[in-house]
Amino acid sequence: KKYVIIKDFLKFCNKGSYQLSAISYQLSAISYQLSAISYQLSAYALRARDRVQLVNNIGVEACATKLATVRLA
Repeated sequence: KKYVIIKDFLKFCNKGSYQLSAISYQLSAISYQLSAISYQLSAYALRARDRVQLVNNIGVEACATKLATVRLA
């Protein structure tokens, strides 16, 4: 009877091990997805920064053009 109890306990542990492996795999997949999202957000932030810089540059050039026009007049 002790042998049966030990055998059942080992089966239980083995099932638990498989479940933990499955959970670990799922967590790895989630981690990978979060890394991909983080990368996309970083790229979006960089593009937004570049757009702001471009708008600022256009504004500075427009001001310089206006000043040059005023000086020529």
